[in-house]
Amino acid sequence: MNYRIDIQALRGIAVLLVVFYHAQLLPIENGFLGVDIFFVISGFLITSQITKHLDNNNFSFAEFYLRRAWRLLPAAYLVFVLCCLLAPWILSYSEQQEFLQQLWGAMSFSANFVLWRQTGYFEASAQLKPLLHTWSLSIEEQYYLLMPAFLAIAPTRMWLGLIALFTLISLSIYLIMFETRPSSVFYFTPTRIWELGVGSILALVLIKREYVIPNWCGSLVALAAALAATLAIFFTLPSFAATKLNLIITVLATALIIATRPAWLNRGIFVSALAKVGTISYSLYLVHWPVMAFLNNANISGESLWWPYRLVAVLGSMASAYALYYFVEARFRITDKAHSASIKPLILLSLLVLLISFGLAVLSSGAGYQTLFRANNGLSQECSSANFDSIDVCKTSDGPTTLLWGDSFAMHLAPGLKLTASEGIIQAAKLTCLPITAISFYRLPKHGRTWGQDCINFNNQVERYAINNNSIERVVIASLWEHILSSPKQLTANGNLIELKPLNIDDIANQLIAMINRIRAAGKKVIVVAPPPALEFDIANCHERMQRGQWRIDNGSEQDCRISYSAYKNRSQKVTELMSVLSTRGISVYWFDEKLCDDQHCITKLDEVILYRDKHHFSYAGSERYALKFDLAAELKSLAN
Repeated sequence: MNYRIDIQALRGIAVLLVVFYHAQLLPIENGFLGVDIFFVISGFLITSQITKHLDNNNFSFAEFYLRRAWRLLPAAYLVFVLCCLLAPWILSYSEQQEFLQQLWGAMSFSANFVLWRQTGYFEASAQLKPLLHTWSLSIEEQYYLLMPAFLAIAPTRMWLGLIALFTLISLSIYLIMFETRPSSVFYFTPTRIWELGVGSILALVLIKREYVIPNWCGSLVALAAALAATLAIFFTLPSFAATKLNLIITVLATALIIATRPAWLNRGIFVSALAKVGTISYSLYLVHWPVMAFLNNANISGESLWWPYRLVAVLGSMASAYALYYFVEARFRITDKAHSASIKPLILLSLLVLLISFGLAVLSSGAGYQTLFRANNGLSQECSSANFDSIDVCKTSDGPTTLLWGDSFAMHLAPGLKLTASEGIIQAAKLTCLPITAISFYRLPKHGRTWGQDCINFNNQVERYAINNNSIERVVIASLWEHILSSPKQLTANGNLIELKPLNIDDIANQLIAMINRIRAAGKKVIVVAPPPALEFDIANCHERMQRGQWRIDNGSEQDCRISYSAYKNRSQKVTELMSVLSTRGISVYWFDEKLCDDQHCITKLDEVILYRDKHHFSYAGSERYALKFDLAAELKSLAN
């Protein structure tokens, strides 16, 4: 195709949106939509190039894929190698293991699926994954693999109709799954391919006509599209559903701008500067996120990175991208016929990256941190199902006398109670599910109506078990509590109807007290457990970095990984208020503060055992050490009433 300065400028805009959004330096609410601009551009360009060669009867699969490989892989592989070399100095051992999975996914064009599998509750935050950004590259590469075969096989007259059909199907799947499966919608190719499909449709429409609308109104249409996209990118409506609308507006606006080729996006110093950024956009996209992720990993403070760090990260990324483009990306482009280049260097380069990654895998294994800080699911993750009482691994004896009920903050007590509760326990715990009947918190995208109803149904089942099971003498109710208290809305069961209402803390307290009183009326004793002391920083990561002597950014936080007592109490005010209401109503509440805190700090190690596996959950070893040290089961038994 002839050089399109407007498309290069769009690339520049897209990558700058993504970079500044990730760096949080400008008030860009939806800067991530820059990736979706890239998708439309890629679909348009790749379809235009393939159809041009097919029309001229000179399309070659080997030449096409070799050009793609030389265009994309050398720069990417250099970034991957540098990440491998930096990983031992910056990433925790568990993060190194996840990084290797991301790397192998990126090399096999399946990073989006690998990253989707890494979205569990106990998995590391997305901002800590150095190759998170390769999800979008993998989707584009999958499209590059499929599109040539489709266009070569399908009759020319059916191209537009079939691609339009596939695009509509993909968009429909996206809209249907948007609220119920947000992680899948984000990472899955079938829910993303419609964006590239819009670009492909545009390319096919423009094969015979340079403009899809008359020239005289092209600039006006493009200006309106640019304004709509600007509003979608820089502003967010209160409704979560607006995210869908913002994405669709951005995709369609990008297609309209490409179609109209407005004069104002094809001339001027500003446009020229954007086009220059667009030229290095691939290199900049490759480089910027690992820089940000490594900084995020080193930041143990729990606070946002100090803005000078983020500014230096952006400037450093731009300088590195410039060097990567001119010394690697541009030098390895194929400018003449593909047969003049060989695939052997690419194979050797791939083997080199794999060799280095396997070396990293050896270095990052066997240190014990992965086991120490593994997800604490208590007795078993299976205990989150409604038939928990019939699952053998969910109880430690045939007739357990203690029911441990709650969310992940009940789970993390189970290892310690298993050791100290001689009469046995049974675990009924569901991740993020507040242990209270009739109410669930509501926060999209993950926790919508379907999730809330499942949570309420689970808790109803647990309450029935607590009341009707003769062996149960006491119920230990444990939760973070904070997630419902900080939620803007709640789901409330009213018969068979689940109503969405504004948050009402008094309603939550009353429902919880009513539930406890029903259990007490059945002759059972109850105790509520408050969450252990915590702040926003990852305690386990802090200890590992301190022990291994890794680079740390503390932003003035505690160097020894202790918790400031005043900061912790200030952060947990809402939970304290709820627990105080329970106490005044005669319900026993267990606090960890007496054992772990003085008036200045809360400890995070006990007898040289690290208590936490992240910022607020006990590790298996920490749960056991605490329970043995303070005879947790006996204390809960004596306090329950």
